[in-house]
Amino acid sequence: MGYIKDPENQYNLCDSQGRIAFVVYPLGYDSNVLISKSGWRYTSKTSLRMSDEELMRFKKNRDLYYEEELNKQMELFDD
Repeated sequence: MGYIKDPENQYNLCDSQGRIAFVVYPLGYDSNVLISKSGWRYTSKTSLRMSDEELMRFKKNRDLYYEEELNKQMELFDD
């Protein structure tokens, strides 16, 4: 399965410890591919394709964060 890996648009979903769990590749309107970087911790599949809404639900249900969210939290604790 070949995906266009555009480093400009890809982003990471991390666990609460800051470890990268998934790399997300937006494919277009309401279409994303998640590539697992965490083994079987969150899913038995190595890649998942989902809509924006499914992605947000997946992120919330598995307590995942955008890297930017974690960076902002770290800045708050550093102050």
